[in-house]
Amino acid sequence: MEQGSDEWFAARLGKVTGSCFQKVLSGKQTAATYKMELISERLTGRSAPQISSKALEWGTALEEKARFQYSMFLLDKGDERASQITQLGFVDHPDVIGAGCSPDGLVGDDGVIEIKCPYTQKNHLRTLLSGEVPREYVAQCQGAMWVLGREYCDFVSYHPHFDDMLELCVVRLERDDAYIASLCSSVQKFLDELDVDIEQLKERYCHEQV
Repeated sequence: MEQGSDEWFAARLGKVTGSCFQKVLSGKQTAATYKMELISERLTGRSAPQISSKALEWGTALEEKARFQYSMFLLDKGDERASQITQLGFVDHPDVIGAGCSPDGLVGDDGVIEIKCPYTQKNHLRTLLSGEVPREYVAQCQGAMWVLGREYCDFVSYHPHFDDMLELCVVRLERDDAYIASLCSSVQKFLDELDVDIEQLKERYCHEQV
């Protein structure tokens, strides 16, 4: 299943997805807005319109190059997993119905990668300087490990305007079971509330039509 294909959009319709796990955790207003989006998708059977932007187009165009550079990074380290990077589409959580993710790649038997190609140079520099996964992407990385049962996530930041030594930054995030347990609880609660909202909406509509 190719990411961005009709099949991919259909597979993730109305579901809490990896890139939006942070929205569930962010707070009432952000979560409420996201919930409205998913309810609309479920009731209409149509994905929310995708807002095109230069930043999105930039990231999409560079993702494959970033994945290749990551494989070279592993190869330079003598890591045999350089040849074991697998792409896939949307993956449903095996137990939590209505949640899933679209990882940028599986690495060997226990790793996953999340690739970001920042449009602005300062965002790439921020990762280079901190050596940490930006806070806004931690839920996505831990969420990928949660959905896929993986032990680590390599967060990959790539920007071609930096020189060869700085254009790629790889930060490894180990699986945090306590964080994942909290994320699981929050996503399940969010999904339960979403189901209740839909049922109440349907009951009200049917009642008003009688």
